[in-house]
Amino acid sequence: MRKLIFITALFLTSCGLAEKKKVVGDYYLVAADTGEQMSLTYHTSEDGSGYGTIVEACVFAAGCNDKYIILKRHPYNFHINKNVTLYYIVPVENYYRPNNTSLNEFQFNKKRKELGIEDIQFTIVYKDLE
Repeated sequence: MRKLIFITALFLTSCGLAEKKKVVGDYYLVAADTGEQMSLTYHTSEDGSGYGTIVEACVFAAGCNDKYIILKRHPYNFHINKNVTLYYIVPVENYYRPNNTSLNEFQFNKKRKELGIEDIQFTIVYKDLE
């Protein structure tokens, strides 16, 4: 996993990005070449390098408050599988130990209720990736 993060960070710093959008704090949605490669990353340095992958591609929707980031993604392995949607709840404080376990829609809604975060909306949506 660390090797993958290092390779991703090296790749992202060696060339331009197709997309970079701030979500909250030091969290960004980043795509290296195409939108299909959109992932949630944590930016660890001021010089533009050091993007560690928190949730891999293809993230197509995100929302947040000051404590949590919610995400929707389709599995991506050189193409998007739009028949499957995975959900994530990422605690903002725990970037160094992400629990990036995917949830189905039922589990996601149940967990949101448990955490009291039903009010977080998906405010960043990439319609072409939905």
